[in-house]
Formats: sequence, C-alpha cells, structure tokens
Amino acid sequence: MLHPFSREVTVIIKTDYFGIQRKFNEPRTIWLAGYYGDQYKVNQTWIAQVFSADTTIMKLNFSQSGNPLFCTGELEINPIGGVPPYQYSFNGDSFTSNNRQAQLCGGITQFTVVDSRGCSIQDTIVLEKVIATKQPAAFPNPFINQMVVQFDLPQDQNISVFISDMAGNVISTLLNRSAQSGQNELIFSLSPLTVGQYILNIEGTAGFKMTEKIIKTAN
Repeated sequence: MLHPFSREVTVIIKTDYFGIQRKFNEPRTIWLAGYYGDQYKVNQTWIAQVFSADTTIMKLNFSQSGNPLFCTGELEINPIGGVPPYQYSFNGDSFTSNNRQAQLCGGITQFTVVDSRGCSIQDTIVLEKVIATKQPAAFPNPFINQMVVQFDLPQDQNISVFISDMAGNVISTLLNRSAQSGQNELIFSLSPLTVGQYILNIEGTAGFKMTEKIIKTAN
C-alpha cells in the first residue's frame, strides 16, 4: 500500500534499483523504488514519489495603528505558522527580532519576514490616511500642533473655517474658500494656539454648519 502522500509511476528498468532514492539535482525530491515480477515473469521496477504535507507554512497577519498622515503610523507583523524565532526587515533595513515599525508616513511600506528555516515572505502594504468614522471629525483630538478635519458637504458651496473660544468668541479665522460636495479634508497648523479647549467651526453659504470641541495639549 502506498503512503497517502505518494504517487506511483511504473517504469520498465531491468536493473537492481530499489529503496529510498533522491534525485541528484533535486535534493528535496524523494522517491521510493522497488521491483516486482510481472505476468510474463519479467522483472519490472516501480517508483513512487513521496510527498509530505507542510504543516508549517508561514502566513502573515498585520495590524495598522497611528496616523500615517503625521508620520506616526505603526505597523505590526504577526506570523502564523513557520518555525520561530522570526526576523523582520522594514523598508530594506537590517533584520531584527522586532515585529513592530513605528513613525511610518503614508504610502508604501515594504517588509520581509524570515523564520528559523530560512523561509521568507516579502510583501508591501499601503498605509492609508485615517478615515473618519463619524461626521464631523477632527483628528487627532487632543492635538499638539497639526490637525486634520474631514466633513461631508451635500452640495458645492463656499465655506469659512474659524476657531472660537469656549465662550464663542472668534479668535482665529483659518480659511475662506470654495469646497465641492462630498467628503472634504483640510489640514491646519494650530501651533499659535495656547494649550486649552476651543471650538472648531465650519460654516457654508448653502447652510452647512458644524462645530466640534477640540483640545490642544503640550505633548
């Protein structure tokens, strides 16, 4: 009976050729060989290639956090399978045992993972901008200096963006410009503001209006 991971090939070879054989130019290919007498009383040789199911095939899971827009993106690689320990390389850097890369900016990040057998996986990931899960949205919030604001407009209109204190007094106008319908994204530097709490206001000429409490911190 053949092994469940084998394949039998019958050939006619009139020689003593039996046992476990390995092809000289394919050292990882293993064959079993033997001989038998057929109905014509002639010796024949059988050959069966042996296969083994690889239960240690390496696959990768990865998770993304932070905000690549401000070069604070983080990427964590978690191998499944393979044979530990693992070595990691990000963007062509030297291999280390650290599976986490920080301070990543938006765009393509390349990585390579190698297990103890020398088996490796190379892949790339595109770090996307953080997408707002609600509208309106200002992030990061709290912020230090820079802030991104995303909002949806129902139609084209001119908008005004300004900062007010908690009492409603306007302390800084950030921009006045036209904006298209759909999702809009604005990036502001708010470094002149002192540490504290403020209100971000966006008003449109077609009736759009949003306000959101924002907090500036020192670090």
